[in-house]
Amino acid sequence: MGGFVLDIALMFLFKSVLRAIRFLKSLRWNRSTATVLDSTVIDPDIGCPSVKVHYQIVANGGSQQGEDDVPFFLRRSAKSYALNFSENRAVVVRINPANPKEMLFAPSDQHR
Repeated sequence: MGGFVLDIALMFLFKSVLRAIRFLKSLRWNRSTATVLDSTVIDPDIGCPSVKVHYQIVANGGSQQGEDDVPFFLRRSAKSYALNFSENRAVVVRINPANPKEMLFAPSDQHR
């Protein structure tokens, strides 16, 4: 059991650090409204649970889809979080102005 807890903690820390780096990189990116297509709880046998949020942005006559994984330490927390992002809900995503295909779904942007 101790090995599994360590495995979850290490993967959670690793994924969280990667997301923090992407978040810092995206501070000056443009924000746009997107529509949630789906949010799914990913609960692997090895590693931490996460919520994969699929979203779509419609702009300039075209649409673009993106997805982001939000890591969690507990499966229960991931399930609860995923319930907040049902299909067709409007969310804020960050878009890299230099590369519009690079987007970020930041949980902190959803509370504004």
